[in-house]
Amino acid sequence: MIDLNHYFEQYNSDLSHHRAAIIELMQSMPEELLKADAEWITIFESAESEWGYNRIVSDLNSETNKR
Repeated sequence: MIDLNHYFEQYNSDLSHHRAAIIELMQSMPEELLKADAEWITIFESAESEWGYNRIVSDLNSETNKR
């Protein structure tokens, strides 16, 4: 499985192929993930400590290391 962090870190909105890739991703995502009140957007826009950022990253790293 890919790590989206890599792609977000490399993203450059000045590059048309990057914008096209994001549009392609959005078109294939379930509609509920694109709503303004989706949980991931709420987490993304909140302070790290308010949403247990360290726990989320720790859980993700544990899952990745199990593979």
